Amino acid sequence: MGNRPERCSTLSKASSSFDEYVTWYSWAWMNLVREVVVCHTAAAAAVQTLAAGGDRSAVSVAALEAAADVAAVGRTRAGYGTRHRYVERFIWARSNLGLCDLHCHDVARVAMGAVASRSNARSATEDAARAIIVEDLMQTNVGACTCEGSRTGLAPRKSDLDEDAPRALEAS
Repeated sequence: MGNRPERCSTLSKASSSFDEYVTWYSWAWMNLVREVVVCHTAAAAAVQTLAAGGDRSAVSVAALEAAADVAAVGRTRAGYGTRHRYVERFIWARSNLGLCDLHCHDVARVAMGAVASRSNARSATEDAARAIIVEDLMQTNVGACTCEGSRTGLAPRKSDLDEDAPRALEAS
């Protein structure tokens, strides 16, 4: 157990990075353009700038410049994969279902498995969300999410994600 503090620190950094990525993806979606690849490009640039010690102003500029950079968007499009879709499913659950982050990760995880076996990604995400909510309701007989408050900082398991992710989502 000698490396437990290191592991916790790494998980904390990964959670923080995921939270920042989701925040900047959402910012790009609301403020720039509703095109997923551009939002991922902006989020990756923002998280990389934060990791390099940039302040919020520098991060905003980096996100804006990346979103307008045709080559950067092209690289994101070429590398678009499971981690990108995971973020989209997580945000969908948070935005449409109002679940805590723990359950948003559950929805994203289940949806990613369903998407692998189905052709309609939106339907798979909705099916996953319904399954989580129904299970929760059956266990507690109260609202859709029984967690006390938001469980921010809970990052996806590495096994849920593949190797084609942007560097901004990788654990430090």
